[in-house]
Amino acid sequence: MRSAFTLIEIVIVLSIFAIIAVFGVNAFSISRQNIQIELATADTVARLHQLRNESESLGLCFIIELTNGVNPHVAQSKYDGDTKTCDDKELKFRPVITEVKQVAISTIEIDGVINDSLRITIAPPFGEVSFDKQGDLLSLTLALTTNKVFSRTIEVERATGRIEG
Repeated sequence: MRSAFTLIEIVIVLSIFAIIAVFGVNAFSISRQNIQIELATADTVARLHQLRNESESLGLCFIIELTNGVNPHVAQSKYDGDTKTCDDKELKFRPVITEVKQVAISTIEIDGVINDSLRITIAPPFGEVSFDKQGDLLSLTLALTTNKVFSRTIEVERATGRIEG
C-alpha cells in the first residue's frame, strides 16, 4: 500500500494549478480594465451634467476642450447677459476626469465626421450646449491609453443638451 504521491502526480497537479492561475490573472486584468473605462465614462457624464446644472444655477459659462489622445479639460468663465456671450480670454483648464488617469479621448465625431479637437460651451441661463464646429450630435469615445480595445462612447446633443454615456 502507498502512503505518498509520486513525483509525476505532484507535477501534474501543480501544472493544473498553474494553468488555472494564468486564466484567473487574465480574467482579473480584463475585469479591471473594464471597470476603469466604465468609471471614467460615468465620471465624465456626471461631470458634464454637473457643469450644466452649475451653469444654470451660478450663471457661469463652462468651456470643455476635447482633443484626441488626451483627457477632456474644462474651464469656467463669466457670462455677459447683455451680449449673451461667454468671456473666453485667459481660461484656466483643468482635467474633467480626475479618478482614472489612464483614459484619453480616442475619437471625436460630429454627425459622423471625425475631428481632431472640439470645444463645447455650456452657457446660462438654461445650460445651453453649443459646439465650435457645425453639427448636432457629438459622439465622444473614451479609451484606455494602455489598451484601446476598452472604450465607451458618450453622446452630447446640441439641440436638447442631452448627455448620455
